[in-house]
Amino acid sequence: LVDTSESMRVPPPAGLPSKLELACVIAGAIAVLAEGQQDAVGLLCLGDRLEECIPARQGKAHLHLLLQHLGGPRGKGGGNLGQLVQEESARLGTRGVVFLLTDGLDSPDDLFAALQQLRVREQDATVILAQQPVDAAQVLLKKAVEVDATVAREGLEFGVDAREVAVGGQLVTLRGLGGE
Repeated sequence: LVDTSESMRVPPPAGLPSKLELACVIAGAIAVLAEGQQDAVGLLCLGDRLEECIPARQGKAHLHLLLQHLGGPRGKGGGNLGQLVQEESARLGTRGVVFLLTDGLDSPDDLFAALQQLRVREQDATVILAQQPVDAAQVLLKKAVEVDATVAREGLEFGVDAREVAVGGQLVTLRGLGGE
């Protein structure tokens, strides 16, 4: 699930990817890893509504389609991500792994109510948060603890180590929980 709202599209400082670009790179990396394990992968892009829905499937052709959509995801508006996740959670089925890539600039109560709903559907959900001001991050982490959600935060649990132009786009080196 990728948050494609306006807040994710705010222009970044020079030389850094936007929050949405970084979310799409991470979503793409997760999709490649999952497909390599022969797992089905899908994509929901959520702005002020469901912008794109690619149902989970297996195969290289499907992965290619998903990566194309991550190259230029549609979306605008925003402010109701938690509610949208709750509304669209039935599309995800049951017993899966869900990654929610967002900046968390939504109602924390709605966002984490959505995570609780995913857990009821036996989804293993992880929130990957774009870098936040300390005050906002503290509120989100408190809510995450309340619902026993896994959270990875940009700048702490992961980050961008390097970025350079490459054939067909850019090469981004990410630092994650296990190192580079």
